[in-house]
Amino acid sequence: MIFNIWNLKKIASKLNERKPELKLDTVGLAYLTDFYFDARYPGDDFYTVTKEEFEKCQSIMYDTVNKLKSAE
Repeated sequence: MIFNIWNLKKIASKLNERKPELKLDTVGLAYLTDFYFDARYPGDDFYTVTKEEFEKCQSIMYDTVNKLKSAE
């Protein structure tokens, strides 16, 4: 199985298929993926995130990490 390793939504979807109890937030992880590409490849659309956007991303990240750790 080959897929884009930077597409967090696709990775989470596959993990949710194999371990449905994880209930990873694919919408939230798609949101993080968008920020990754904007930061990695800044262009004309580049902007600085707000504190609220940062906190939302941080919350999604911590939620995902905690769910993955609990599945070990």
